[in-house]
Amino acid sequence: NNNFIAYNFLTGQHIPSGGFTLLPIEERDTEKGLSYIDKMIKIRPNSGYPYHIKANVYRSQSQFDKAKPLYEKSIEKRKGTSSLGTAYIVSGHNYMFNGDYNTARNRYKLAIKESKSADGWFSLNYYLTISFLFDNDFSGALSNIEKVEKKLIKKGFSDVALLEKKAIINFHKLICYAHSQRKEKSYNTLEKIIELNKKRAERLNDENTYKQIEAREKYLTAWVDILFGNYEQAKKTLGDLKQKQSE
Repeated sequence: NNNFIAYNFLTGQHIPSGGFTLLPIEERDTEKGLSYIDKMIKIRPNSGYPYHIKANVYRSQSQFDKAKPLYEKSIEKRKGTSSLGTAYIVSGHNYMFNGDYNTARNRYKLAIKESKSADGWFSLNYYLTISFLFDNDFSGALSNIEKVEKKLIKKGFSDVALLEKKAIINFHKLICYAHSQRKEKSYNTLEKIIELNKKRAERLNDENTYKQIEAREKYLTAWVDILFGNYEQAKKTLGDLKQKQSE
């Protein structure tokens, strides 16, 4: 009756929480899963994990206000632990999906401060950028992208990883430019992405990477053409892509 791990496995049969085998959909019972989480809280009241997964349930049901205090509990219980950053991230997601973008950004910034690796720092800044995109604030997103871009070189990425990160950064720029109808900047940024990806492929000298990058180039080119109304050109590019992929 006091086995925390057993209740965690039982929870995982009914509620998606990572690494567990879910029952068939018709056999899942969210309320039963929540009751198991309550058992976990009772067994280990100082653990932030069960509050986290309980909050995730309510967030998945768009019950954001119900999730908020549970995420706060998770943060409180995880102070001083390596999982505090994760608690800030998921709390930020809850605020973002509920339309409170400023609070979401504050949570993401706290998570960034907790990050211990260059890859973690980069990934968390992506969430920060996304919070501006959800808000249709393209200038805010670009401002954050440019801050990340300036710091990239000092983060110690390998040559190949740096080229990949720069390409990702430019893709985020492309989203901002394309959806705010800045045509020239969109196509210039598209060219930059293609150039960076080709350099990465040359460094790796791997046939599969060449193929993936060529497909990515055609896909992105068609996407930008569609956004700016160049439908015939997009059709031709997608036709070429389909032919390549079928081979």
